[in-house]
Amino acid sequence: MNVGDLVRLRDVYPMWILSVGLGRKGLGIVTKVFEETDEVEVYWFIIFKCYTIKQNLISLLHQKE
Repeated sequence: MNVGDLVRLRDVYPMWILSVGLGRKGLGIVTKVFEETDEVEVYWFIIFKCYTIKQNLISLLHQKE
């Protein structure tokens, strides 16, 4: 994943995501990539906040060419 990629939550996600107001329809943009921990920071449009999350919990919506 790269900075600027649009992402959405996958079907499986940790409980804390639900508690902050995110769900399946949550759409976000990657703002930072942490390669050493396989995590990314995502700004979520629905709640107007950034959270760091494992890459395997999100999927790309759009691939840059």
